[in-house]
Amino acid sequence: MDGSNDIDYFQNSFQISPRLARQYFMCPHCSFHLCFEHGQEYQQQIQNQIHSIQDHAVNLEQTIQNYQPVQTIIEQVYKSLHEWKDKMFQFINEYSEQIRSHIEHAQNRLNEQWNMTKGEYLQLLENFVQEPIDRLLRVPKQIHPEDVRHIHRRFISIQSQITDLLTFRDLLRINFDSCSLAGDINISRGHFPSPKLPSNSIETVPSLDQITLSKRFDVLSSSTPALAVRTVDHSNSMILTWMKPSTLLIFDSEQGLTRRVDVEPAFISIHDILWCEYLNNFLLAGAALHTFDVQTNEIKQIFTPENPHIWSITTHKTNLYVLYAMGESPLIEHRSLPSFHLIQTYTRDQVFSINSTSSIEVARCIRTNGRHLAMTIRNSATHQWRVDVFNFQLQRLIQGEILGQAAHPDYWCCLLSSYRSNYWLIMDNTSEPETVTLVDGQGRLRQQIQHDGYNICVIESKQQLVVKDQHGLAVFRF
Repeated sequence: MDGSNDIDYFQNSFQISPRLARQYFMCPHCSFHLCFEHGQEYQQQIQNQIHSIQDHAVNLEQTIQNYQPVQTIIEQVYKSLHEWKDKMFQFINEYSEQIRSHIEHAQNRLNEQWNMTKGEYLQLLENFVQEPIDRLLRVPKQIHPEDVRHIHRRFISIQSQITDLLTFRDLLRINFDSCSLAGDINISRGHFPSPKLPSNSIETVPSLDQITLSKRFDVLSSSTPALAVRTVDHSNSMILTWMKPSTLLIFDSEQGLTRRVDVEPAFISIHDILWCEYLNNFLLAGAALHTFDVQTNEIKQIFTPENPHIWSITTHKTNLYVLYAMGESPLIEHRSLPSFHLIQTYTRDQVFSINSTSSIEVARCIRTNGRHLAMTIRNSATHQWRVDVFNFQLQRLIQGEILGQAAHPDYWCCLLSSYRSNYWLIMDNTSEPETVTLVDGQGRLRQQIQHDGYNICVIESKQQLVVKDQHGLAVFRF
């Protein structure tokens, strides 16, 4: 029976003999039932896994041991520092060049100001010391000691002022300590001290309220302001003006009208007349520029501008400055003499840097005193007039004080004439009442009186003022 059971067991193809069956065990860690072969493989996997972790741990340890965060950060900071230093060096170099440009500009302006101030002191010395001494020495009589003491007191006063001037240093200040990374450096420019006139300054300038009428020459039509004076010699002066539409009138300051010159074809307009020493001719400016030879009565047209009419002209040695009426581009032309070739043009923005759409400055008359240019300037918004002083490169040196206001926007007759070397006389026909104003070289108003007229010229050798008014010409003595 036992044998039959054994036979049945082995005859069943789906049964395995216990002696041949695999042995299994359960992993105590993960409860897996594994045969011995797979159990060994599983243990090897576990070993490999723990060794991998161990290797990663060692690598991580080495990474931590080798890592130097402080050094890395410091290197980055130093790198940033060098980059910032290079950037700042570049910025400082660029900005220092800008500052250098500002300093050079300030130097040019200070040189101009020094020349102007020097001229004022030299004129003061000439008017109050040298001229009085020359007058005393020319007069064939004994010199009174009181006159000498009077001149000496003036000299001491002027000498003290000149000594202070020569030691004056507060002219240019640059505060580099206030420089910010935005490039802000405070640059301030001082001014030379202006001379103080002695108490009896009446001798240096005409007293406008004491001028007296010497001669009057009436003409048929005198509604045009054009007027010029040529000093022939110490005792004789020639006055030239224009009578519409085509007649030039020549006057002697003592004898009156001496000649009439009829021009064909007639002038369209004449706004300004100027005696030019270099050309030994009068210049006539209006719709065109002409020369007038007073010896031969010959009139030549030089050029006709494309711009509006020429309002005013002035000459300095071999230079001609042409100011155009309401000129936009150009406002002023600089031409050479005697060729009249164009040297340079100046726009309104170049000459008047403070222009805006709401406030435009308009120049009406230009003159020179041999040292600087001056122009009567009107503000288009307020209609106020002043005299500004420029160098010969049309850089504004002085912005003058307000001297009057036009009563109507269409009134533009405000003309000036130089007096001696440091004063300007202005005939303002636009204000109500009309005025004559004396302005010094700094643009400051010194005297002003009510007086009618279109234009004014000075005959300095004879201490006379020539005024063109609605009646004709009037010669005043001061």
